[in-house]
Amino acid sequence: MNLRIQLKHIASFAITAVVLTGSITTDLFAQETTPESQLTWSDLGFDGFPENLSTDEIEVVESLNRGRGEWTFEMTGQGPEKTQSVQGKLEIQGSAKFGMIPGWGLTLNWPIENPENMVQYAWMIVPEKDKIEIMLFQIGPIKVGSDGKPTKDAMMKAQRKPFRGIWNPARRTVLWQEKELPKGLPVKTKQDESEIKEKGSFEMVLQSNGEITIQNHTLVSNGPGISGKATARISKPLAEEKLYFNKDIHFATFSDILEPHIKRFLPPNAVNITLYLQRNGHFANYKVSEEDFINFLNVLWEKDKWEKGKAVSKTEMAKQFQKLGWDPLENAISYSSPIQPNGAMTNYYFDAKAGIAYENTGYW
Repeated sequence: MNLRIQLKHIASFAITAVVLTGSITTDLFAQETTPESQLTWSDLGFDGFPENLSTDEIEVVESLNRGRGEWTFEMTGQGPEKTQSVQGKLEIQGSAKFGMIPGWGLTLNWPIENPENMVQYAWMIVPEKDKIEIMLFQIGPIKVGSDGKPTKDAMMKAQRKPFRGIWNPARRTVLWQEKELPKGLPVKTKQDESEIKEKGSFEMVLQSNGEITIQNHTLVSNGPGISGKATARISKPLAEEKLYFNKDIHFATFSDILEPHIKRFLPPNAVNITLYLQRNGHFANYKVSEEDFINFLNVLWEKDKWEKGKAVSKTEMAKQFQKLGWDPLENAISYSSPIQPNGAMTNYYFDAKAGIAYENTGYW
């Protein structure tokens, strides 16, 4: 994959996640009990990766997966005149099955009580020839409001920095170098670490239990460097469930689904849910009452701001969902969600008489 395109996807991943949840969201993928040394990229949900790829970086994925959830984060800022210590909160989310490209997100807020600042790191892991490319995209630091979240305008204006990483399995460390990545630039090797350090960089240490340490990262040009370490879990590790691409997955209720980036598109009172997951979106069908469906539209939009639905013929319905083997709805009315800044949206097809809805969601 072209490295400039990779950076574009990292930016889309980070911005999309903020729009969807206020922090980078996750898709919770189940791990098998295969020993880590024997795991393949396919075991972790990386569909379509060449078989000859290095497996050294699998430890990076395993550490990120084990670290998912919220941690206290002890930070030290190294300024020109003084050193400051503060406790923050680190949230780790993501998986191999987030959207079109595998992604993880680290969201760091500080101080932990009444946070005023936030920085986000969006990870991406992609194959490049016979090697694995580890990419990072920093957004922020950003000032946040009393609700602990930045405004959409602040998010769009926030500083963004791309990085490329080298994994050192012996030290369990990713060495990050800030760089504008030119088209076709070859992947760095472990022998390049001393060269990168001379140019300026920072490191993240990934412990096998999911703890992350950040070492001397300059957040803004000519600004103070920060170092810090995840010290204790605030929340339990995220639960896991098995999700597969291109096959029906059934859930009895809305609450049985764990993925926030899927749940936000579904009415909370939906039952008998079937999901059909793809890399760049999902299809769903479920039972829901007319009242609950309309209430859900009013949540997606400002109350009564959504457009009046349009009748959809059985023929059109059949074309939309034929490949899934889902029967067309007899009295379908189509509605759409608001379009997100990255172009993501959902089309809904609701049959009030049957109390059944179909949806077609694109993540971007």
